[in-house]
Amino acid sequence: MHIKVELKSDLCISSGEGLSGIIDVDVIYDDNGIPYLPAKRFKGILREAAEDISDIYPEKYSQKIINDLFGDPETNSVGELYIDNGYIENYHTIAKFIKMCNNNKSYKNLFPKQYVKSYFTNIHQQTAIDRKNGISKDKSLRVIRTIKKGNLFYLNINIDSIIDYDKKVELLRDACKIIRHIGLSRTRGLGEVRCKLIENNINEINKGMNSYSGIGDNNNKKYKMTYIIELLSDTIVSNIGGNSNVTNSYISGSNVLGYFATQYIKKFKVNDAENDPVFKRIFLSKDVSFLNAYPTDKKNNDYIPVPISIVKQKDKENYFDLAYDEDYEYIKEERIQTNSLSGNYINIQDKYINIINPKYVLHYHHKRPEDKSFGHATKKSGEFYSYLSLCAGEKFKGCIIGSKSDLGLIKELIPENSIIFIGKSKNAEYSRAKISFGEIEMLNSEISINDEEKLIITLTSPMILCNEYGNIDSDPRNFIKIIQEEYPSLVCNDKYFIRHVTVYGFNSKWGLPRQQVQALASGSVFVFDIKDKNNDFSGLSTKAYGLRTNEGFGRIAVNIHGFKPLEKMDNENDEYIDMNLISQHAKPLIIYIEIEKIKKELIKKAISDAKKQKYGLENMTNSTIGRLKTLLKKSNSEEDFKKLLSEEFKKERKINGIKKYLDDNTFINILQELETYQTFKKLNIDYIEGSNIVNELFAFYYTKLFNVLRHLKREKEGARNA
Repeated sequence: MHIKVELKSDLCISSGEGLSGIIDVDVIYDDNGIPYLPAKRFKGILREAAEDISDIYPEKYSQKIINDLFGDPETNSVGELYIDNGYIENYHTIAKFIKMCNNNKSYKNLFPKQYVKSYFTNIHQQTAIDRKNGISKDKSLRVIRTIKKGNLFYLNINIDSIIDYDKKVELLRDACKIIRHIGLSRTRGLGEVRCKLIENNINEINKGMNSYSGIGDNNNKKYKMTYIIELLSDTIVSNIGGNSNVTNSYISGSNVLGYFATQYIKKFKVNDAENDPVFKRIFLSKDVSFLNAYPTDKKNNDYIPVPISIVKQKDKENYFDLAYDEDYEYIKEERIQTNSLSGNYINIQDKYINIINPKYVLHYHHKRPEDKSFGHATKKSGEFYSYLSLCAGEKFKGCIIGSKSDLGLIKELIPENSIIFIGKSKNAEYSRAKISFGEIEMLNSEISINDEEKLIITLTSPMILCNEYGNIDSDPRNFIKIIQEEYPSLVCNDKYFIRHVTVYGFNSKWGLPRQQVQALASGSVFVFDIKDKNNDFSGLSTKAYGLRTNEGFGRIAVNIHGFKPLEKMDNENDEYIDMNLISQHAKPLIIYIEIEKIKKELIKKAISDAKKQKYGLENMTNSTIGRLKTLLKKSNSEEDFKKLLSEEFKKERKINGIKKYLDDNTFINILQELETYQTFKKLNIDYIEGSNIVNELFAFYYTKLFNVLRHLKREKEGARNA
């Protein structure tokens, strides 16, 4: 199902931010500049409408139905209604096209954000009136950006239950009908809307799965299954530092495990999960491990948190690895100042590295006070808060390790459309994503030692360790001791690079926070000397150490760096775009941007040509300029204007200059000399030649030219009189 929202007037859905000195109140828009309706706000408006209907028909729509749909604030229970952000028609096609262009050198300046915003929005000014004297208050002028009326937005919704399904759909349909205004200044002419619920023909909620025997593989072989999660909306995942309003930079194994555990319970209708043998084996034991999903690039390469030993020279693009002896000595001798790369992610291929970091966006929200006559939080009631989330479009890659049959079952838990909801506030606005799986393949346990005399272990996820007394202890010597007991030929001469982190968590079943513990941070590096190269180290890289390994903690990588000097990869490859396959949905936006850019260049040319004295245009009187502007308004084209010009000024010589200018500078020649026109023509996406737009631009250019001539004449007369 989805809700269609039609704007009957301009709409301001405030982002809580502005553009200093230009825009006081701005609307919410994505990275491309395309505005959207935040699901969290629309869900609140929808709930208010549903409660109004419940007040009128309490027998038909009880408070229980509303709480089941939207959640119960008193018990902090999550509702059954899932609602996505409202996007314009064909949003994903347009957004994908803009993103492709921005990733290509030839097209990256094709869609400037300010032009995209201006295509969808208007600018309004308003003041506050002083009741005593009837004039505007001093310093009360405010500039507001609004979304243009006539735009259509669509919000996908889903009810995650079959109980009273028809009645809940009917309630939503009625609630949509009574919604008339949303956003700011709804009592001042803005935000008038018409909403309509559009239903699907088939309810596919809670489809059952085929029964599963619950029998795992008899062998002990381990397999891995990679997965890619692409965010379809901004997403907030649990923060390892404990601030629930700030997202992690990656999707933790705990989040992934929690999602699949919930799906298992729903699909198989398990009431006593902790006693279900399959559930216990997959989600509560160490038989299956859900590894963290880290940011990835367009090619889906593997990235890990940057090892702490890898640093960057301050103010330069030189990278050094302190685990590499030559780099370590060079930095000491030359006294090179370095910066940490903490918080970034790295792909290492031999000596070449690539470093990335996901994009974030800050969202502002407010909880309205109990008195609904107030549209915003006040000092006495309501609440204002913000979320820092991962941007839609970011991709993350991780893997799940387990038996072949268990991985096959996990793969079957995904809905047919591969859409999942992972993270915080998943019922509205956030946490919608698409997941895809790779092939199930045998886990590779080989480690390359060659002629090296050392072995370097890098933590790819936080590690929670215990000391000899069973207490949680993040002392790095505990890990060194575990490795040396398992591989006696390895010796660590206190050469390690570590950082500590506090691990938080939340148990949704209990509704309580988990124990806070200190752990070795991901990226920590341990350098071991090898006394005997004949020892078998195979299997080391596939192991996990410490607690909560099934949630992705305690994973390591072996010998992926520390043996060669580092060089940054060259990532200047353009993304190919076949402009012959441009969607028609993007065509109006392209035309608008081309026209706006051309107009800017035409204004510059009009000013330049008006100041030139080649044609004697400066000698025309104000009366003549006025008559020319009148003829321009009457004409439909350049040829029409020339014809009217000849008829109006049959025997007058005073317009010979403008006639000669028109003859020497046909408008199509003026147009073809412009940089914007040449750029769009070269890219084979020029849509204005041969259309009526050329005539409109002709009228625009000569209107500006005549206006500039009149302005220069007044300046000249003013200087003479002074």
